[in-house]
Amino acid sequence: MPVVLPETAEVARGALPFGLGRLRLAPDGTFTISAPPAPSIIRFVADEIPVTVDILPYDGEVQCHLHCPIGHVPFSAQSASRRSAVLVVLAAARSLRRCRLGVENGQAIVLRASWSMKGPLPHASLFLEIIHVLKEVRPFLRILAPHL
Repeated sequence: MPVVLPETAEVARGALPFGLGRLRLAPDGTFTISAPPAPSIIRFVADEIPVTVDILPYDGEVQCHLHCPIGHVPFSAQSASRRSAVLVVLAAARSLRRCRLGVENGQAIVLRASWSMKGPLPHASLFLEIIHVLKEVRPFLRILAPHL
């Protein structure tokens, strides 16, 4: 009995959190826990901005999530004009098609994009999509830069 409990605990720790279809009961009465595939993570710097892309295979397709911390919205006490300029640029960035510039945790400006592709992911397609996202947001980033 003492041998079974550590193994069960180790399997449970590796497979958490539980989701739909993760627990299976075999006909012989044994439980199996399927762990989700770990995402591949690509990190690089473009235009002095750290870019993180998570690549996760899911149900016959590949989901990609891009995340870039851009800076922080200045407080009104620091400079009301800089803050209003940043908020105007963020409002104008709502027209972006491939990505979103937004504010998280009250002050942090982030760039986020998500897309999915069918089948295995060719590297050329992945980097082409990343380049499209960065090219689309670049004019907004250049306007934002002096105000951050």
